[in-house]
Amino acid sequence: MKTEIYIENIKKTQYGFTHENGTAAITFDDNHLRWPNMYRPHSHHMLEVSLIGSGTGIYKIGDKSYNIHSGDIYVINNTEVHNIILKEGEEVDNLVIHFETSFLWNFYGQAEDVQFLDVFFNRHEKFSHRLDFEHPAAREIALLFQQMQETFISQPPYYKLRVKILLESILYQILCSYGFHDSDARNTKTLSNKDLYKISEIMNYINFHLDSHLTLPELAKIACISPAYFSSIFKRYNGITLFEYITKKRVDYAIQLIKTTNKSLTEIAISCGFNSSTSFNKAFGRVTGFPPSSYRKRDGSRDA
Repeated sequence: MKTEIYIENIKKTQYGFTHENGTAAITFDDNHLRWPNMYRPHSHHMLEVSLIGSGTGIYKIGDKSYNIHSGDIYVINNTEVHNIILKEGEEVDNLVIHFETSFLWNFYGQAEDVQFLDVFFNRHEKFSHRLDFEHPAAREIALLFQQMQETFISQPPYYKLRVKILLESILYQILCSYGFHDSDARNTKTLSNKDLYKISEIMNYINFHLDSHLTLPELAKIACISPAYFSSIFKRYNGITLFEYITKKRVDYAIQLIKTTNKSLTEIAISCGFNSSTSFNKAFGRVTGFPPSSYRKRDGSRDA
């Protein structure tokens, strides 16, 4: 899938592939930001790794601010509000990978695959969102970004498998080269293939029932475990609470509908499980930093 997206005059070329219901499993964005058009503070249910191609500005992540340099690599989890701030005359080009936690361990995932997420959820106290661009591993990570972009564009046989391998290679380089993860924190947690299966089963259920009234007791019952335990392991493997995940998935689905259908925003709000336009607008703004009307499919854009 390739799409050209314009959000309040910000141009983004996006590649990726989706779940069966149309929501994204992984996306690869080629962003071109020019002052005064910038992304507002936002967060999302996906994890993010970003490579700065060129430009200057400030990358604000949570309560930290980083001066942007060409070659910077940033790691952002799904709870951190972030945005790029530009001054007059500044611009930034960057490549951004967004992916769901389950993209790594999938429906029949292995416990070992969860360790790739340590840099997002089990961070050492010396962790920095910005990786040292002078580290030898930075060049290798940048090359992996380029290979992923080329793979999305050319779509060779088994390209989805290739994308996953490249993502795992990027995360492996970060884990082994920068030492930002806290291995002691990981070792105190019991990783279970059975837990992964149950979480993946519920995440799949949520994807196909976003328009329904989803409750913790109902979902825990489907998983055949107690609500308290389900809530605990869901956050352990996804980094956010169940209801944060549902809200952000609904917003993500709403974006897909806005870009690909002629439905009104009220119809889209109902289709995504929001009980009113007010709750829809508040959730959408909180997650994306933009009102729903800012997302539009521009004439000449295409899906491939």
